[in-house]
Formats: sequence, structure tokens, C-alpha cells
Amino acid sequence: MEDLKLSLCIPTNGVTEWVIPVLDSIYQQDVDQSLFEVIVTDNGNNQKFKKRMHEYEKKVTNLVYKETTAKGFTNQISAFELARGALIKFVNHRYLLLPGSLQYFIDFIDAHQDTKPYVYFSNGVLAIDHQNVTYNFNDFAYHLSLHLSWSAGIALWNDDFKAVSLEKNYSDLFPHLNFILPYTNKGQYIIDNKSLMKELKTDDRKKGKYKLFDTFAVEFMNCMKQISEQGIIDQKTYQKIWQDNQKSLTELYLSYCILKKPCSYDLNGKEEALNVYYNAKSIKKDAYKLFFVKIFRKIFHRNH
Repeated sequence: MEDLKLSLCIPTNGVTEWVIPVLDSIYQQDVDQSLFEVIVTDNGNNQKFKKRMHEYEKKVTNLVYKETTAKGFTNQISAFELARGALIKFVNHRYLLLPGSLQYFIDFIDAHQDTKPYVYFSNGVLAIDHQNVTYNFNDFAYHLSLHLSWSAGIALWNDDFKAVSLEKNYSDLFPHLNFILPYTNKGQYIIDNKSLMKELKTDDRKKGKYKLFDTFAVEFMNCMKQISEQGIIDQKTYQKIWQDNQKSLTELYLSYCILKKPCSYDLNGKEEALNVYYNAKSIKKDAYKLFFVKIFRKIFHRNH
């Protein structure tokens, strides 16, 4: 265990066409298997997937597959609890590791194992340099903004994970916040924005069945309001998160309520959810504006 540097944790509900390619993207990289482990926790009921995972376990030496009854997003905790590596990295079951990414994580551990800063791998989605920029927690939250809701960027040191009490839950929908918020006084927070993963083409009908607008319009903002009231983030940071989330909710409304994009999400109660921290009529209006802008741009490009 002393040499086990990295635990890649992949919580899943058992979608074979996602998880198997993700595993392949890991094991195709030329990294000594004694340096890392892969943990897949499965709270689904896909028997074909379970069979494929047992077959995959026989091909490699460092894969742990475990079925779990953990509900929804708390499945990630089940994976973290099995981790033995110095650094625990959450891996979304739809994201392939790009070539060289695994070695990049190992090198990061070697460079930071003494100071153990809190790190978030934002995968190129932010308008910041990808090099390791160190922030205090408020600035860390300001730059991440809406991406605080995105657990796929999470990486935490195993020592820190073991020290966290799981009794306090900010939200079962965002359990990763339970591993960020206890360390707001840690001193060093790093956002590494290097592109390390690539999302597979996704059928939204195979994603989660949670209430989409309740989750992001209410539950996420409840968490942000709570840490704002506790003084963990200042008003400027809270306002930025609020505004960025409003834009995201507008795009979600456009995709799933206006364009009727097929999905597995529960869209019931959207009006009530959007009126808790925002204005449902305003978001609906902005979504239709965005709809007509997209149509205009499409016509313009077609004619030019």
C-alpha cells in the first residue's frame, strides 16, 4: 500500500457502453499497475454489465468491482470508502482518460504529497491557465462557480477523506461537497485546468432519473446559500455562482422543455423549483430568446 499512489473511483449504475471504454482508456496507458487501482461501485441492476465487470477483473491485477445498494450520487462515497491510494480521483463513468492523463495524476501526487493541497481537475472548462494556480477557498469557489456542483473534477487525499465525518450532509445530491467544505481553512486550493478527459457521446435517456430542476435550482443553491451564511464564501462569490447557475438553468430549460430533447430526468415541478431562488417566467423568457437567437444564427450561416 505504501507505493499505491492513486485510486481512480468510478461509481456507476451499470451502463456497459460507457464504463468498459473508460476502463480501456485507463489500462491502455503505459503506467505500472502497482502504482494505481481502479474501483468500480455499481448500484444498478444490469446483469450483463455485472458479468462484463467480473470478466474484466480477471484481465488486470488492480481492479476492484463491488455491487452496492447506495442510492443515487451517494454511490461515490461507496467507491471512496474502498480506496487505498494516497490520492482519490473521482472518474465519471462517461469520461475517457486521454493518453498521458494517468501519468499526469501520478506526477501530481509526487509533486504535492508533502503539502497535500485540495485540488480540483476542471478538465479545460474554465477560462484560466491549466497550470497549478493556488487559491484561498473563497477564490477557489469563485473561479469554479457552477462547477462546484460537478463532482467529476474532485480529487482528495485519502488522509483527508478518512478524517471527514460523514454525519454532516450538505446534500445527498452533491455528496462531494462533504469532502470539500470541511477543508475551507486548509490554506491551499488548486484548480488544475488541463484537459485530461473526454466525454463519450451520450444518450441523455440513460442518465440519472433525479428531478433536474429541483437538483440544480434548489438543492445546489441551498448548499451555496448555507456556506454563504456561514461566511465560507463572500457575497461576490455567491452572486457569481447564482448568475452562472441561472444561465445554466436557462439552457437546461431550452434543451429539455422547449426543444423536448429526450432524457431520463424528471422534469416535474420545474415551475416551483425555478421560483425558489430565481424567477420561472424570466428563465422561460430568456430560454425562448436563446431559442430564436440559435435559429437566427443557423439561418444566417446557411445563407452566408
